[in-house]
Amino acid sequence: MNAPAPEPRVETRDVDPELAKEWLGQNIRNRPVKWRKVDQYARDIAAGRWQLTGDAIRFDTTGKLIDGQNRLHAVIQAAAPIRTFVMWNLDPDAQDAMDSGAARTAGDVLTMTGVPNGQAVAAAARIAMALEVGNKTNGVRLTNTEVQRWVLDNLDITEALDILSRRDARLIPLPPAVRLFCTFRLARIDREQAVEFFTQLATGVGLTDNSPILALRRRLGGASYGAARKTSADEQIAAVFRTWNAWREGRPLARVLTTNRAGATTIPDPI
Repeated sequence: MNAPAPEPRVETRDVDPELAKEWLGQNIRNRPVKWRKVDQYARDIAAGRWQLTGDAIRFDTTGKLIDGQNRLHAVIQAAAPIRTFVMWNLDPDAQDAMDSGAARTAGDVLTMTGVPNGQAVAAAARIAMALEVGNKTNGVRLTNTEVQRWVLDNLDITEALDILSRRDARLIPLPPAVRLFCTFRLARIDREQAVEFFTQLATGVGLTDNSPILALRRRLGGASYGAARKTSADEQIAAVFRTWNAWREGRPLARVLTTNRAGATTIPDPI
């Protein structure tokens, strides 16, 4: 008669790099390591942002590691310990059902902490954070914790939601995340002028033939951002900032260019 399988048990452990290496030695059958995710986790650990959650490092009844390899690699990479739940004695077949639910997004986290329109704010925050380290809006992988911390440190991005009425906001020919980021960035320079700029961009009322804002409306495709979707976020932001600069300086603008002579998109600093 076979002995009954041991009951699953859970404990809380401090896992340092040495223990992480030992446990990774029991990583016999697992998915490929997600090194970008490891990098994200390691940044949170090194910065002291790692939190104890219900996510456990899991082992089956044979002692094999079946969940947690990315976190363990991150502990080693960060050269710092974490406190985590550890679950032992799971059925080996349980691995097949892990991580099958919908992943929680940064927008979900912000919404749960009371930030209005969390998904749009998170998307705009990612744009802002990417541009802080370069001149492109993509290529930077960020953790939910990094996005949440940035938003809490820059809460005026949520105030940008209120600069325009919902009706006018829908008329601005830009995707919501780009629109919110641009509004946030320009309102930091001059809130009253940002309101005027985006109101004219939304309605087109009172624009003269040589108005930079009229040129931007034509560039983006009028009162629908369907045409704007054919351009990248970098091009859209570059167009807005170039228009803003011309408008603030009182310069006429017949056409909004977003690339240099080499054909590369460059995002200017708004003034």
